[in-house]
Amino acid sequence: MARNTFYNRTTSTVVIDGVTVKGIAEGNAIRVVEEADGATTVKGLDRAMTNINNDGRARLEIDLLPTSPYIAVANGIKRRQNEGSGRLMDGSVRSGVNELEKLQGMALARRGDVQTGGEAGQNRTIIFTVERAVGDES
Repeated sequence: MARNTFYNRTTSTVVIDGVTVKGIAEGNAIRVVEEADGATTVKGLDRAMTNINNDGRARLEIDLLPTSPYIAVANGIKRRQNEGSGRLMDGSVRSGVNELEKLQGMALARRGDVQTGGEAGQNRTIIFTVERAVGDES
């Protein structure tokens, strides 16, 4: 599907293992961060050499409102991982310009820190490791 020529934040979505994440905080609360450079250059004695990297690892970071129902889902994923019955999941992120990022081989790395007692509720950042992130080529 082609990328839009306009941005609409309300069309941004995250789906993990078939579950749409709800209760996402405002701002740039959805981030797919690559873990490695796609290419690196090393200097030789008389010329440089470029190494192409096929490492598709990434991490998915999502800022959730403290009232997000997905916190309970993340707690369940973490519990199953700790008990040894966890499994790798697939997911996707669709941006506000309709760009699709496919995420393969996901596991929950952090379910977010609990912060409470202040005047306002604090967001929780959950982080998934991703074995392979594949960007939209359209």
